Amino acid sequence: MANTAPVMIWTSGPDKGCEFVNQGWLDFTGLTLQQALGSGWEDSVHGEDLQQYLEVYRAAAPGFANAFLMLGAPQIGVRHSRRLNGLRKVTRQQWDTGQVWDDEIGVSTSLSPKFPNISVPYGALVPAELDNILGAGRHVACDASSHTFLREIPQCWLTGQAAGIAAALAASAGKSPRDVAPSAIQHELLRQGAYLSPAVEAALRPASAAE
Repeated sequence: MANTAPVMIWTSGPDKGCEFVNQGWLDFTGLTLQQALGSGWEDSVHGEDLQQYLEVYRAAAPGFANAFLMLGAPQIGVRHSRRLNGLRKVTRQQWDTGQVWDDEIGVSTSLSPKFPNISVPYGALVPAELDNILGAGRHVACDASSHTFLREIPQCWLTGQAAGIAAALAASAGKSPRDVAPSAIQHELLRQGAYLSPAVEAALRPASAAE
């Protein structure tokens, strides 16, 4: 089972020697099983990197005095990805103006305290051309600068909750998500305890209540 796993797996003993590696580990490092066992795994790590890591962690990190490095990062982490071409889009210019969208479905903190909070529009979840699909999470329509924080977990909760509500409303009404009134989504978000900008919340109140 370990040899069919799509990740590298290894185990080591109390002497820090390698006792087992799976086939994925061997394929990535190019070592044979005999070469990898014991202390042979060190050959798969750049010598200069190994020494630097060990020195820093052993000297500065509590509890790492006897630490040893088994392997460096086996993959390149991709933080940015393709994003939706939506009806609306969160952009860097919005940071300065503090624009509040009339179809707001959530509010995100900005990248820095010097900028206002960021209003996220429902249109950023709705594809410009495709029907019956919503793009939430890291796929939300925005520029690269805004994606640096809109891809984070709290923002994924924000857009995911709105997308779920919009999908439920669309299904119950037998219509496409793009035809769901943003105000209906906003009312349900508020009912569920979500935060919307004061201006948006005020616009949803009946005229009698606003007076």
